[in-house]
Amino acid sequence: MAIKHDWIAEFAAESDPSASPRAWKISAKGHTYTAADEHEGIELRHKDVLDRVLAAFGLLLALPLMAVFCLLIKLTSRGPAFHSQDRVGKDGKVFRILKLRTMVRDAEQATGPVWATENDPRVTPIGRFLRRTHLDEVPQLWNVLQGDMSLVGPRPERPSFVEQFDRLIPNYRERLKIKPGITGLAQINHRYDATLHDVRTKLAYDLLYMKQMSLRTDLVIALKTVRCLSGTQARWPAHAPTPPLSSEAPATDGLSLRPEPWMQ
Repeated sequence: MAIKHDWIAEFAAESDPSASPRAWKISAKGHTYTAADEHEGIELRHKDVLDRVLAAFGLLLALPLMAVFCLLIKLTSRGPAFHSQDRVGKDGKVFRILKLRTMVRDAEQATGPVWATENDPRVTPIGRFLRRTHLDEVPQLWNVLQGDMSLVGPRPERPSFVEQFDRLIPNYRERLKIKPGITGLAQINHRYDATLHDVRTKLAYDLLYMKQMSLRTDLVIALKTVRCLSGTQARWPAHAPTPPLSSEAPATDGLSLRPEPWMQ
């Protein structure tokens, strides 16, 4: 069955409720679907415990490195070493995400919330390295330890962006049914958001992750993320990998994703 002009497309439409305990139900228009609560609840509890244990261990290992970067940030630009920001988490709960500061102080004072761009003049020299290697995200292990985030999941967005995307993109709030993550399926497959099409593409990846979510999937995503930490993946690739597009719909609709073999 195909859902015409539904950019979630085949990966959702072909889901068989009897094939998995995490059964998905889809309406005729493809706009609503839910997961079976009992099995999902058990797996999410295991995931939460593992997240917190690994986050505590990771923080201990990362403390010396973060101390070095905090010193470099303070020596090369004015302002605090850490930067916190409102983000929308599970069930729409707003929390303060923690990052190493990569931009000049009060970078959005004149503009309000805006996306970062390639060669953004607001980014500091040390900030460019931190953003390229994703090391600015390491303090978010604290958010995982507090229970606001997971190691793997949809990336949390800012409240103002969530409101906009919710109006423009069907099913956008479905991604808020699980905890946001430090990394995710969208992050290892697609570039940073630069257009609304990027947001739609990442949402399709997020929903695919939610459907295929398991400890094995999290492990593979975590291992693939290591390439980003080595700096071998650019934040702004010239040719970002993009899911196949449906021939029935415009480029901003009709995204069609299928699980990769390691997600089966």
